[in-house]
Amino acid sequence: MSPSSLPRFRSALVGLAVLPLLVVSIASAQPIEVRAVFIGTARPVVLHFKIDAGISDISETRTRYVTGLFDLLDLDGNGKLDADEASEIPRDGWLQGIAIGTNWKSLDIDPTDGEVSPKELSRYLNEQFGPPVVAEKVAPRLAQTVRLFSELDANRNGRADPEEIEQGFELLRAFDFDDDGALAVAELQPFPLSVLQASQEEKTEEDSMLLFVISNERERSAAATAMLNLASAGEPVPRESISAVEDRFFRVFDRNNDNCWDRDEIMMYLERAPVDHELLVTLLPPRVLSRSAGSPTPRPTLDLGGMPVEFRATNNEFHQFDHVSLLLINFIRSDQDKNGYLDTAEFAGLDAPGVQFEAVDRNRDEMVTRDEVKTFFELDALSKQMQLVLSLSDEGVTLFDILDADADNRLTPREFRTARERLLKHDYNQDLAVDPREFRSAFRISVGQPEILELRPEADMDMMVRSRSGRVTPQQFGPLWFQKMDRNADGDIAWQEFLGPRETFEKLDRNQDDFIDLEEAEAAEEEHNDLTTRR
Repeated sequence: MSPSSLPRFRSALVGLAVLPLLVVSIASAQPIEVRAVFIGTARPVVLHFKIDAGISDISETRTRYVTGLFDLLDLDGNGKLDADEASEIPRDGWLQGIAIGTNWKSLDIDPTDGEVSPKELSRYLNEQFGPPVVAEKVAPRLAQTVRLFSELDANRNGRADPEEIEQGFELLRAFDFDDDGALAVAELQPFPLSVLQASQEEKTEEDSMLLFVISNERERSAAATAMLNLASAGEPVPRESISAVEDRFFRVFDRNNDNCWDRDEIMMYLERAPVDHELLVTLLPPRVLSRSAGSPTPRPTLDLGGMPVEFRATNNEFHQFDHVSLLLINFIRSDQDKNGYLDTAEFAGLDAPGVQFEAVDRNRDEMVTRDEVKTFFELDALSKQMQLVLSLSDEGVTLFDILDADADNRLTPREFRTARERLLKHDYNQDLAVDPREFRSAFRISVGQPEILELRPEADMDMMVRSRSGRVTPQQFGPLWFQKMDRNADGDIAWQEFLGPRETFEKLDRNQDDFIDLEEAEAAEEEHNDLTTRR
């Protein structure tokens, strides 16, 4: 970089640094309207969202990002990107993406003059960002991936009764790999942790997705494919598979009168069918109102084709400020020699996985300053707000959730032994047992910006390993011997943890429930102290 370009670069840094302050001055634009479909068990349900993003308006956010990125790349400040500057344009639009390189010439079309203008950059980036609203499925919670029924169903009758559950810890003891007397959620995974992590990071396959945006033909085609796969393994959908569709509507779209809907007929339905539910969404304040839900409620739950679905709005706009603030704190901690900048060795302490020193050091002076950190990561956070997301998640309760009474992602012997009452609350057919069909899905559709502060894959793996190893806060109550024997820190001493003869264990276990609890330990300690005092 030439010395003459440094003032312009510093000016760009200052301008970008105030980007968050400009957010509050942006006038609310027109709401975004989007058509979507939820594929319920009895019928597809057409939804119409009218989303008021307020200060998070997508078109304005994209404009701010394009302007900020252009200023960051335009090192000589002449309002054009020359060959060297244009080659640094991120290929997929995201600030941390791979540079476009010599392919920048494909942007130089209006006019073809050997440079890239703000207008040409804007056109290219908007193509990369895609539609303003997309639908995605949220990865399941770790506890939702645990499969317990087959292991607990000792008599193989397809159900788990309370007696089997009470003996569950013994049935599953082989999975207590660290032999700590508790079953961590990671120990009960059906796959190795690396496979599980990959499946959580992998985008949801279309044939397992139930929610689709259907604003154009391509989106309607994806929804039709999913409906065909879900209802009839790719074949035309028979009338009985969508029994809740009214006859008059079914006949209108059954153009060949074969009592089925093929792909073309489904796509026609998705395009022309009347809207079942109109949803008015605001992100500030976050709320969803449904005109068909009776009295207005900020979180309506609607029956979508035989499946109850809760709707919720979430506003993640200000997460970007939290994200940048955290990095600025890390900057202060990492600047060990307190010279006001980070060198390559200190940069690692910033804790920004995947971000290279060179990407933040835009002026190539081998010094990353506070302004450079602020500018880069404010723009990076802004790049993650280019779309609104309809996020579909399954909030249903699992057998693991019911057994895990204290919600610590670990199952202890006492939680199995005391599960009867909690379990039978889910015995909907009153047969004194539970089967997988009684654990119903409970879907939620959240409308908002994508998350910025996501767990890093390696951090997520660390969490699972800690969970698997059973590292928990040590018991801090009761006699010292009680704390030492309570290896799984669940507040009880099971026989397997007791370091003494069986007859002593049974004597201390006053209520004969096969556990020495804190009250029993303290009573035994008090008796021992009294006896010692008399002597």
